Amino acid sequence: MNTEQLRDYVNRFLEATECHVLDSHPAYLTVRLSPEADKALMNRPYYWSFVERTGADPETVSLTFVFDQEQFDQMNEQRSRSQSSTGASSDTASTPIRAGQDSILARYFGTSPSPSQLRTRHEPITFGCGRLNQIFASTKDKGAFVHLYEQPHDTSLTPGRPATYISYLAVNYKVEYMCDMKRDELHSLGICLSTGEVLEHFYDRTQNLQLSPKLPAHTHINDMLSLTRAVTELEQVLERYVKAQDHRWASQAEHRMYDELDRIRSYYQEMIQNSNEEERANIQREYRARQDEIAWQYKPRVLVSVVNCGIFHLLTRL
Repeated sequence: MNTEQLRDYVNRFLEATECHVLDSHPAYLTVRLSPEADKALMNRPYYWSFVERTGADPETVSLTFVFDQEQFDQMNEQRSRSQSSTGASSDTASTPIRAGQDSILARYFGTSPSPSQLRTRHEPITFGCGRLNQIFASTKDKGAFVHLYEQPHDTSLTPGRPATYISYLAVNYKVEYMCDMKRDELHSLGICLSTGEVLEHFYDRTQNLQLSPKLPAHTHINDMLSLTRAVTELEQVLERYVKAQDHRWASQAEHRMYDELDRIRSYYQEMIQNSNEEERANIQREYRARQDEIAWQYKPRVLVSVVNCGIFHLLTRL
């Protein structure tokens, strides 16, 4: 993922969790986290347990997500020079603390500054960093299943003219071709619950549709195919696809596995023959463990997993 993709992904996560944007710039994004995002990212279970027990108003954390560290550092240097030239100071230690004095934490533990008075934490966002992995994990957990309705453009729907939805079950599959090398594929499949028609690239087909989790008024849903049968149909389609692929990679991986097994066989057999009774048992255990390692590393296999899924009620047939 490049910088633009990272920023777009993080921004969509923050919008979905209803975070409040305090400052937006191509190099960074400063937000006040919503309670949902704070729980997912900040690892404060004791604080949230306290808030839920006492009914206190939650005080969430402000974060600055930095996407271009070099530009961000340059901007901070320019800001510091500007403050120095005007005699301004960023030190707020002498500022009387008013906000937060009436908070539940202040009543129990004394006066405490509110999050807005604390220095905002800077979080460099790069692919593979811990904070981004937290966002990925939260997205995967919260977005494992969706239930969406296409919103009608005609706002004059009446009980006498109800709109009829066509329902689809959509599943995003991850297909992993694994041996000592690995290749991944993503397949987005959808099945019409009225006709049983299976559609490929379902996610791309819905990109231009206005979808919402709210069911509009004066609409009617007509489903026929059960979810169990729909899932079975999609799995059969994916299975036929995998079987139809060129599997020479699997044969080549097996050849490499047998070559590696032959290589260590000659090595360990010589050691076993030249060892005494006590050493022979240890060498044989080591030999079996090495065989298992090679089989795990080289043995070709295809793993299929579900990334996420959902039910889409659409006004038009795709």
